Amino acid sequence: MLDTNPLSPNAMPRSELSSLFTMSRPPHWLRQTLAALAVLLCLPALLTASAQPRVEIGDEEIVVTGLPANGAAILFGISYESGGWYTRVARRDEMLKADAAGLIRYVPGTLQGRSTWAVIDFQTGAASVASSAKEGGRGLGAPAELVTTIKNDPARFRSPGEMLEVLVVQPGVGAWGWSGGDGGSTDTELSPGIIGFRFENLRPIPGSPPPPRTLPAGATVVVIDSTTLDFYTFQLGTLLSG
Repeated sequence: MLDTNPLSPNAMPRSELSSLFTMSRPPHWLRQTLAALAVLLCLPALLTASAQPRVEIGDEEIVVTGLPANGAAILFGISYESGGWYTRVARRDEMLKADAAGLIRYVPGTLQGRSTWAVIDFQTGAASVASSAKEGGRGLGAPAELVTTIKNDPARFRSPGEMLEVLVVQPGVGAWGWSGGDGGSTDTELSPGIIGFRFENLRPIPGSPPPPRTLPAGATVVVIDSTTLDFYTFQLGTLLSG
């Protein structure tokens, strides 16, 4: 045991004691090296946590960037397409895999008409939406009717609209869709201008399990109005805390 009592005959001289404590502290260059190494080791995790997907509508393809390497994502789009002598509204929702650079290139067949596309990172639920519509295609906030409904009954969806396309993603679990119009056979709301359904009636995206009875914790929801191509998106946790 080190004797630091200055009155003890076995005490270490002050000069040697001071030298010992000085040597026990790493030199400045070593402390800097260790600090830099710690930052480098944490950098991948920091980049992953802050990564956000991005979707862009090109002339012939949909390009998604910002995904984890080889990560999965749900691509969801509503587009107006030429059917010869008429125009049809097409919905696409697919689970896709990014390449090693976190990139997805998707060719839907035609992009001649206006469209709105969303991408959702399947691991985190982070979402991005873009629209090529010159009129409409606006990003909106979740309607008050929907917020109130989900807070009171998380098994029900209720929102203003004429024709709505809905996608629900539970990160790491599955994705489910719904399509319907005001007063249609799948609309559970009797009030004009309001569309409703129960989450248990969602349609599973291929590869997903049966739909949940209530909106899952951490779920990401994307809603596109197919008449205007306006859209809104939210995560359940953020919606309930607002």
